[in-house]
Amino acid sequence: MIRFGLGAVAKAGHTAVEAILAARNAAGPFKSLWDFLCRVDLRVVNKSVIENLISAGAFDTLCPNRRSLMEGLPDLLSAAQKKCSDGNQCSLFEMMTDPENDTGPDLPDVEDYTQQERLEHEMEATGLYISGHPFEEHEKRIQALTSCSISDLGRWSCKNRAPLFGGMVLSITDRMTKNGNAMGIVKIEDGKSRVEVVCFPKIWETLRGRIGPGTVCLVQGLPEEREELSVIAKEIYLPEDIERGRLAPFVRVSLFADSMKDRPFKELLRALKTYPGKASVLLELKDDTDSVVLMLDNVRVNPDAPIESALGELLPESAFQIQ
Repeated sequence: MIRFGLGAVAKAGHTAVEAILAARNAAGPFKSLWDFLCRVDLRVVNKSVIENLISAGAFDTLCPNRRSLMEGLPDLLSAAQKKCSDGNQCSLFEMMTDPENDTGPDLPDVEDYTQQERLEHEMEATGLYISGHPFEEHEKRIQALTSCSISDLGRWSCKNRAPLFGGMVLSITDRMTKNGNAMGIVKIEDGKSRVEVVCFPKIWETLRGRIGPGTVCLVQGLPEEREELSVIAKEIYLPEDIERGRLAPFVRVSLFADSMKDRPFKELLRALKTYPGKASVLLELKDDTDSVVLMLDNVRVNPDAPIESALGELLPESAFQIQ
């Protein structure tokens, strides 16, 4: 369960939140959207507030179909305003007369929003994705093409090779250099972490107009630690670049360091080279507390080949994992 303060929902100011709390404290938890509309002060908790509460998921436990709530709101709101007295707020006596049978107008029977639509509405209402992240549907495909995650950028130690990471564009800020040339600052996130990517004019002139919020991309660039971590972009790959196969996938081999202590490292390299191909190999050596990831130079494998079989002849199956 995610707990999110009502005051953080757009347009739900202090007065509206206090009115909602007062109605709930007076007669207990709300049973439906109709019950909510009949009990809160609709002069304060207006239609815009309610729409944003629906978008944020505030009524999900009462009715999980947000589209039905949103499309049914105008009729329910009109009926509630006609029903209620005392300044658009139902009297406690009227509410207690027959609360079980007073269900109000029926909600429309419509298909709910798609996950992508729900997430977009959450972002508009709260500035955050709450029930997931739109990058999730791309994550597996993009991860196979990356050498690093955003969260691991701060631990990248190879200055001669820029990491390649993926994510979704959150925002773009246009800037100008001292020479008056256009450049851009692109904020990218992957649902777990986010980072600012600095695009100097040479790169920005090829991207401007082709990239925007929601664009899935891959970034190659070196991380820099100033006031906070940022990345100086060397290359940014857009969806069309990915679809055209401009990038070869990585194969990640994760194994316990102890499993190799009695075997020469060249045996591992020989086993990996059993199935040559175009994919670079990222080797993660780990113990119970820490791990290090190495990119193996001069080792390219076929990601679709049974690499597990080759390693299985060298190591116990429990000692390694391939992604």
